Amino acid sequence: VLTDEAASEIWDMVYPDLINQTHSNACYRAVILLHLFFPTRCSSKFYVDIMPIWLQCWTSIDRCPEFDFLWINMFCRSRRFLKDGDYDWGPLRRRLLTLCGYWLQIPVGGRSSDKTFPRAAEARSRNIPSRLKTFVRSDSSYQEGVDFVAKVAKLLVFCCGKNDGLEEEVVLSSRSNETNADTVSSDNPTTIAVSHGTEDLLRFFSFVGPYFNPSNTGSWTFPLGVMLHYISFELCRRIGRDDSQATLTQTLPMLASTIAEVEPFKLNTRILDHEIV
Repeated sequence: VLTDEAASEIWDMVYPDLINQTHSNACYRAVILLHLFFPTRCSSKFYVDIMPIWLQCWTSIDRCPEFDFLWINMFCRSRRFLKDGDYDWGPLRRRLLTLCGYWLQIPVGGRSSDKTFPRAAEARSRNIPSRLKTFVRSDSSYQEGVDFVAKVAKLLVFCCGKNDGLEEEVVLSSRSNETNADTVSSDNPTTIAVSHGTEDLLRFFSFVGPYFNPSNTGSWTFPLGVMLHYISFELCRRIGRDDSQATLTQTLPMLASTIAEVEPFKLNTRILDHEIV
């Protein structure tokens, strides 16, 4: 049973605070209510209309990991009920990858030994008040961090094989697809087509690659290890789900059709073989 009407009522209740009260704790209260009571099983059209507004609300507050996690979890839930091609995941994927440096504590830039050179202070982070966070917190901060990275990995792997909007396919050289995103001629037999989602993930790996060196340790070591673990896990899970759905379609087509009606994301989710390699 679709719950668009109930979801609309809850959204109408919290939307004003999410948009107009970003300077106060009312915004945090609104996103927590949305996270706790928003019914997940809505129509694909409903999500297509509301998710761009979600992204706008999410970007209204920066450098607040707890706020980020709640929105990431909302997008993870909604992906299951969106039909393939109905929503452009490009803006969300790019925001995830942009914030990964902050979330995973990856150092960007450096410090000069010249003390006469002006140094800007680091931007401050915001936190959800403890009295509100109680409603959505886990048993430990360690588990919160692991869950956070797991959700980010889930969305990044979900975006593999997907192109942005109506743009044409990106074509990458098979010799430089890990580090070079320059478009090359389709007449060249050594080129292969790679989706925007896979291309961005490969670019992310090329960026964080040096931080996996045994001699390069720091605050980023554990978060990057957890990220690599969950990306591997989600990729294996997605391949297994795709194969099981294909087998179910052949053996029990009526059951497969019913499952696809409930969770449309299970249709047409296969990643091309060369992208997996």
